[in-house]
Amino acid sequence: MRRLFGVEMADFQSWSSFVKLMNRPEDPSSLAAFRILFGILMMLDIPQEHGMSHADLYYPNEDRKCQFPLFNFLAPFRAEYMVVIYFIMFLGAVGITLGLFYRCSAIIFAITYWHIFLLDKTSWNNHSYLYGLLGFQLIFFDAHHYW
Repeated sequence: MRRLFGVEMADFQSWSSFVKLMNRPEDPSSLAAFRILFGILMMLDIPQEHGMSHADLYYPNEDRKCQFPLFNFLAPFRAEYMVVIYFIMFLGAVGITLGLFYRCSAIIFAITYWHIFLLDKTSWNNHSYLYGLLGFQLIFFDAHHYW
């Protein structure tokens, strides 16, 4: 089992051996590769799927009332400010990709992503929710220490 998964059943027999297994040193390159790929995917996704390219046409619409429960206090800004928010989110994705000001970039990306996501319930998809959760988790990962 160690050869296939890198662990043995004895590692799960007691709490102390499990804690030792979870705290053993690992190669951080896979986390760095995930950070880079996630950032690239978000840089591609923001203009195409999340509406950065047509934010100036979409957000002046005052008739949109399909919001998430408990988040109906969120209201979109004027169209020119929404374009700025999209651009800030895009800069956060660039910072995540390059590892520049990583923690700040991850926080900026997560806040702007969730703000835009929670504005309109009709744009909800499972993968959009996943992107937001992964972006939030990147705040707590030290993915910028390698590469």
